[in-house]
Amino acid sequence: MKNTHYTFLILSLTLLCVLGSCRKKHCHDPKNPECENYDPCWGKKPVTADFIFGRTTATPEPINGVDYPICEDTIFNSGGVNRKGFDYGIGLKFQAIENGAKYTWKLGSETISGREFDRNFITAGPGVYKATLIVEKTPDVVCFPLDDGKDTITKKFTLMPHYQLPIMGKYKVLFEGSKDSTIIEIQPWEISGLTQFKNYKIVDSASVQYTTLINFQNKKDTVTHFLFDGFPTGNHIYLFDNVNQYCPWGGKVDLNGIYIEGKYSIGLPFNNTEQKIEFKGRKLK
Repeated sequence: MKNTHYTFLILSLTLLCVLGSCRKKHCHDPKNPECENYDPCWGKKPVTADFIFGRTTATPEPINGVDYPICEDTIFNSGGVNRKGFDYGIGLKFQAIENGAKYTWKLGSETISGREFDRNFITAGPGVYKATLIVEKTPDVVCFPLDDGKDTITKKFTLMPHYQLPIMGKYKVLFEGSKDSTIIEIQPWEISGLTQFKNYKIVDSASVQYTTLINFQNKKDTVTHFLFDGFPTGNHIYLFDNVNQYCPWGGKVDLNGIYIEGKYSIGLPFNNTEQKIEFKGRKLK
């Protein structure tokens, strides 16, 4: 009987261990209250005044049902006067990360409330600017007993002439699927016409508004005059998916120091002419 009793006890303990292992294996989620490693503070953060900001061409209301994303960067076109004598500048949007708080913004001599706001920088001129956000909110003292519910953050951004933006220049890149590298250009040129090939004429080589992309289709002679279907910030180019509908971005080009990377589409997806393009490379001095 003793042997039988011990055998039963060993089998029971083994079964409990196996079941316990299974439970841990199949329920390892700190967000799930039924799991053994549940953490009620998982993913929560103290009250923060962090915010994002960037260029936007949209009005405060969505266009054609599309709410524009914010084109984040720290360098933007300062604008100026275009060739027709009209003032040209940019719109920047500022948006707090924290929800449901009291917000106090400081931008120059302005004091602004609300979670987000837009400002046009038409006559501001080149220079370094700063925006400060003060956030006040009832803190989660269970997870963060030292949080007083107040936070302040200041961020700087630079405005400079369009033709001086860091992303302007020549690059040696390798397109995905190609064996040989090639040269692309991002130039602050205003050229005659909107989309042409190699027989183009430069109207203004230091434009305050226009951007010309050369060889972005990897065909050695393509020139695209970019204004209506995309725009640059200091370190990025954001491309529209559809010129007429103003849809969210069809692609993006990113500059990190001297290194550049592009991922975008050309053509129209609804008539099966869309082509996805990717490249990586570095800036030529």
